[in-house]
Amino acid sequence: MSKLDNYFIALQMKAISTMNRFGIVLDGQYFWSLSCIKKAIDCYKNPTVFQLGGQYLPGAKYVAFNEGSRLLGEECQILICDFSQDFNANSFNSVLGTLVGGGLLFIFPERSLSKSLDKVWLERSLNRLIVLSQNKPFPSLPKIISQALPISIYQEQYIAIDKIMHVVEGHNKRPLILTSDRGRGKSAALGIAAANLMKSRSIKILITAPSISSINVVFQHALAKLDSTKKTKYNLIYQKSSLLFVSPYELLHSKIKCNFLVVDEAAAIPISMLKTMAKLYCRIIFSSTIHGYEGSGRGFSLKFLTWLKSYRSKTFHLHLNCPIRWTQEDFLERWQYQTFLLNAELYIDKQKLINIDKLKLLKFNKNNLFTQFERFKNCFALLVSAHYKTSPNDLFLFLRDDSMHMYMMFALDVFVGCMLVVEEGGVEDDLIKKIQLGEYRPKGKLVSSILAKDIGISEAARQKSLRIMRIAVHPNYQRLGIGSKAIQILYKQTTVNYISTSFGATSELIRFWLRNKFVPIKISSKIDKVSGCYSLIMVRAENSPWLGEARDFFKCSIDYFLTCSLKTLDSSIVLLLLSEIASHTRKSSKFINIKLNFLISNYLEGGGNFDSIASQIKNLINTLPQEKFVYVGKLTLLKIIQQWSWKDCMNQFQLSTRKECELQFKNEIKWLYTNLVSTPD
Repeated sequence: MSKLDNYFIALQMKAISTMNRFGIVLDGQYFWSLSCIKKAIDCYKNPTVFQLGGQYLPGAKYVAFNEGSRLLGEECQILICDFSQDFNANSFNSVLGTLVGGGLLFIFPERSLSKSLDKVWLERSLNRLIVLSQNKPFPSLPKIISQALPISIYQEQYIAIDKIMHVVEGHNKRPLILTSDRGRGKSAALGIAAANLMKSRSIKILITAPSISSINVVFQHALAKLDSTKKTKYNLIYQKSSLLFVSPYELLHSKIKCNFLVVDEAAAIPISMLKTMAKLYCRIIFSSTIHGYEGSGRGFSLKFLTWLKSYRSKTFHLHLNCPIRWTQEDFLERWQYQTFLLNAELYIDKQKLINIDKLKLLKFNKNNLFTQFERFKNCFALLVSAHYKTSPNDLFLFLRDDSMHMYMMFALDVFVGCMLVVEEGGVEDDLIKKIQLGEYRPKGKLVSSILAKDIGISEAARQKSLRIMRIAVHPNYQRLGIGSKAIQILYKQTTVNYISTSFGATSELIRFWLRNKFVPIKISSKIDKVSGCYSLIMVRAENSPWLGEARDFFKCSIDYFLTCSLKTLDSSIVLLLLSEIASHTRKSSKFINIKLNFLISNYLEGGGNFDSIASQIKNLINTLPQEKFVYVGKLTLLKIIQQWSWKDCMNQFQLSTRKECELQFKNEIKWLYTNLVSTPD
């Protein structure tokens, strides 16, 4: 037996005896690394092996490097992760939860010579694991202090199941908040409790979450407890009971009735939606992981939990501490929290007196990341507490992207907030044309690309700009005008042509940006199924001549879509947007000649999209002289004037796909285009 065999036997025995998970970085040639993995596998009796990315290894259950969430709810003893081609922090964090105590993680590191900041960060983190190098002495085994395991690792889970069932069986209007870190059996408890309820009575249980994949584990555990169950992707039916998944938007938009509502991974759902759910449903549980890729557990805990306890005084909060898959002080979990800042806690002390007139906005120098690590960690913790979408991928994107910057807000020596911004624009003319034709989509240049492609303003893509991605103010110092003051300072400090922002539209946020001299220029025609909001782009461009043209476009566009795809837009938002439009006194430009109308011709060439041209085609038809109406096609009338859905148009013309339908629509527009010399003045 070789020394390598003995090393893995000792490592495996230590992992199993302490219920720890260990990570091994393989620093050597590929086939040597494979031999190491094989020797480790041989130490176990028929182990389950998962593989994330890389070249498929026989015997492993394989998923692509960015699809780790597909394995959620399953367990393995050996986990192989290949970082040699690419790395996805969210995916890796997902799949780590499948490795059980006593298991081993093997990592193929990247061999690139690139020293970008994200790679340096990851390399430093990997060096804190067990680095096994070819032709070098074996590293020492990790020093683990043996811990007495609890009498039953499922004790907390039993309590959770009882509390979940009590929400249905006890008095109503007594919500349950169930939180935990990953690997504590929260989802299993939800599934088992749902199955018990379905067995004991006829009950309709709704479960909502950011995505169907989020609740796969819940369905699996419920299914395991129920015999003769009918299952579809979204529904479990047992006798006269059902467990049905619905998206957060569908739940609130359709106001679906049920006996019991389960809101899973609630931290990844906007607080405004959670509040509405709490008001609509009397028997409800809010469940959430408070570490990891799902979202911001801290914002959920700090803001929503406080509100819910004041709204429903009988709210009960249960937090699961004890892992059921590994030990409490697991070696790999501690490493994971450090590497991905999952343990970044927002420091909340007594509020200090501050003077916002003394506010300073300081740009964080990424070159000082490791010497000023605590300062950066405070910023990241604040972003996590304030924004439900913050994830491990956001951390690595910030480290990797030189165009992304963090600004810190200080009132004298008091840290009061931070701002995340990204540089946009500066696009060359040949690339702008490719953007407009849909042939190129530059990463990070969201607003400047939309201005060029969907509104036809090439100059906005040429000019340099900043997009404010996120603003976070410390909870102790909110409602003092700090965010607005920081924007004013940024605008004075920067030399760019304009500043933009893109966000899920709420009346509160729109008012904030309007107060800071931003104007709306583009709203999405589709609602985000998780946030329940339409995405809105606003810009502050005081010295850009194209702003008037962009505002004209917005007025024309919203006039059209408020009668169709924006019918569900909240009336308070509609009022704000129409009021802003009314303050814009410039007369809308006329669409003088269709040959000169860039957006329509670009759309016909394969660029742009229907949303960017629908309002303009309607304007064109409304200004046609009588003799030109013979050139307006039937599909054009149905889609543009009568505003039929694509599905209804497809059925009317017996077309099988939207692509076919839109092609016929384009042909009709081309026919109209060909037979029009000009539009009337």
